[in-house]
Amino acid sequence: MLHIKKNPPSPAVIRSVAEIKSLPSWRHAIDPGDIREHFDYLNKDAIRACLLEEQHGLCAYCMKRISNDGQVTSIEHWAPLSKNKGTALDYNNFLAVCKGGSDIPLNPNEKRVLCCDAHKGDDADLSISPFDKSMMDHIAYDSQGVIKFLPKQDYSTEFAESVTRDINHTLQLNGIVASHGRFGADTTTRLRKGRKDAYDAAKAKVTRLRKKGKLSVASMDSEINSLLEMQERPEYAGVSIFVYQAERKRLLSR
Repeated sequence: MLHIKKNPPSPAVIRSVAEIKSLPSWRHAIDPGDIREHFDYLNKDAIRACLLEEQHGLCAYCMKRISNDGQVTSIEHWAPLSKNKGTALDYNNFLAVCKGGSDIPLNPNEKRVLCCDAHKGDDADLSISPFDKSMMDHIAYDSQGVIKFLPKQDYSTEFAESVTRDINHTLQLNGIVASHGRFGADTTTRLRKGRKDAYDAAKAKVTRLRKKGKLSVASMDSEINSLLEMQERPEYAGVSIFVYQAERKRLLSR
């Protein structure tokens, strides 16, 4: 998961929202079903295009590749549409997310393990926010591809536990997590495997640079900035950045 800096929406998005808000039926809409019906009138292609640009082509939660196609990409409300009409049409409340594995064919006897918005549903309030850079700076990954929240002293224990529940249960980004903390089945989208592969690849690059005598703070900065500046980032880019940042910190501490 990576920090998402919101950009101003395009004129097409602004115009589409204004058209819906001008409708008498919108002013009288109270029921969540009516609110969602009006949201569905919006120019979704224009909204997805803006979201994909600021998210560099990745799902806001799991960092899987997404595209401007309603069959593979959903527009997520960070603050639930069902609970807040005031943010139901607010572009700053929108995220582009994958289908969470709901669109992937299963092998015989395979269990579908959803993630992201597909598992979160329409009513869940989140503590974790990709809009919050400070919070995203405390996202970590281990060598097995597990995503974690390691807040140190910057957040209360209660808040940290809430974020961890969001990761493990609301968004189910680590697949099945039992009450005793053990990991079961991976998600249908193979998130743990994908993150592990990205972790291993970044570690291998660090090793190659070390063997060539080119491993330095500057080389880690170069790798990090290269990923951050890409118009379309590779899947699980946040994992690679985490590995390079950890190595950078190690080099500085020597």
